Amino acid sequence: YRLVDKFLKPITDLKNRMKEVNVQNLSKQIEVKETGDEIEEITVSFNDMIIRLSRLFGEEKSFLQNAAHELRTPLAVLKTKIDVFKKNENNTIEDYQKMLASVTEYNDRMSHLVQMLLQIQESQTVERKDEINIYDLIDEVIMDLSIYIDEKHLSVTEEGDRAQIIGSDLLMYRVFYNLIENAIKYNRENGSIEISSLLVENHLRIFIKDTGIGIGAHDLERVFERFYVADKSRDRKVKSTGLGLSIVKHIADLLAFDIKLESVLGEGSTFIIDIPLEK
Repeated sequence: YRLVDKFLKPITDLKNRMKEVNVQNLSKQIEVKETGDEIEEITVSFNDMIIRLSRLFGEEKSFLQNAAHELRTPLAVLKTKIDVFKKNENNTIEDYQKMLASVTEYNDRMSHLVQMLLQIQESQTVERKDEINIYDLIDEVIMDLSIYIDEKHLSVTEEGDRAQIIGSDLLMYRVFYNLIENAIKYNRENGSIEISSLLVENHLRIFIKDTGIGIGAHDLERVFERFYVADKSRDRKVKSTGLGLSIVKHIADLLAFDIKLESVLGEGSTFIIDIPLEK
């Protein structure tokens, strides 16, 4: 028994130290004893795991705080407007119409935000085995967004190599919907959107280019962050939750394809998507 206890002591010590780790102290790693055996390997692996968990919990905490802030702000503004409206006993029909328009606007904004949050959650469990014809999918997106394209009198062109990929039809639809919607939203009246593709070795490279307002170099580095809205978009009074492009990046990570943005302030933007093809 003494011999067994001696051999099991390092494992028992490691087990007890692992029990001390919880959500509140994930940043505290277990001391690695350089024994050159499996115990050292397990300790290193465990430390790597809690580092990843710590980063994940931090991101989720930040996400929830930002989401709460984004929902709290319009609710607070709306409550203030309603309180001011109720105190005025001589409201006219025009005042009622303005109040109704404000309520509708803030309701739409919060509904859009909730929809975006649900998309992030749902993307985790979607099947990814669909055979997808990219240009058929893009045509579907353009059709669904045609009313907004017509409102701005934009021209949309498609050209290039066609290919079929394996993935999630639902998630890829959301990727192209968000990117093309972005190209519409930040475009100029009578502008254009050019969608092209190129087969590069075992990848399909897709370009979505617009003639919009573009963004500066500082904002370019952060456009895929959750809830980040570039200053330029605020100046142009474009409504945005700051979640559309972060959802695209989230899906890109899930489906293992690359996406980047090239943009020149005042001249337009180009999204470049690199999708690996099945061999």
